Amino acid sequence: MHAPVLAIGDGALGSWGALREVIPESREQRCRVRKIANVLDAVSTSLRPKVKAALHNIMNAEYGEAADLAIDQSDATYDAKYAKAVDKVLKNRELCGMSGPAGTIRYGVGPWHRAGHRRRS
Repeated sequence: MHAPVLAIGDGALGSWGALREVIPESREQRCRVRKIANVLDAVSTSLRPKVKAALHNIMNAEYGEAADLAIDQSDATYDAKYAKAVDKVLKNRELCGMSGPAGTIRYGVGPWHRAGHRRRS
């Protein structure tokens, strides 16, 4: 069996540490559903639809440069009042697959893998 190329998780440090130890060549990516929820928790309820739309623009960007531009626009728009939310996006820019050195894995059309979030029945 081949090692997974990409591991998607919620950011639990123990899981990432174990993955790095057992399968060091596997790339890491935060779950986009959890990432969006964490950012939305840091903004007021009335602003959540706009911030969610901005996050979807980032994750649906066709190229890394377009995602970086969308991140920078969100930073300029929301940083003054919602610095904590913007920091959550900026902090994990590379880990989320939004930008990075040449060769960053980008599955699907956009920079975030569209594996989807499966619900248990």
